[in-house]
Amino acid sequence: MRNEGVTTSAPLLGEPLPVELMNTVSVDRGRTDDALDSDAGAAAWLRAVADRLGTESAITADQLDDDAVRPVAGTLRTVRDALRRLA
Repeated sequence: MRNEGVTTSAPLLGEPLPVELMNTVSVDRGRTDDALDSDAGAAAWLRAVADRLGTESAITADQLDDDAVRPVAGTLRTVRDALRRLA
């Protein structure tokens, strides 16, 4: 489930958003890949899932540039890490 023209290094598998968020970190052969390791990465992931964020957010994918995401990118990583610890 990707928005057309939006790429993120995290696989999007059609899972519930909390699971998709947890999947933004992967380990392969001892190498950790974090799709949210930068504001640009967080913005790319949010754009990729924008159509699944719900109408209450009233945010469209084109509004999710690096500058708009910067204030919440750290919080997004914190929530992701908390979800991974719970799982």
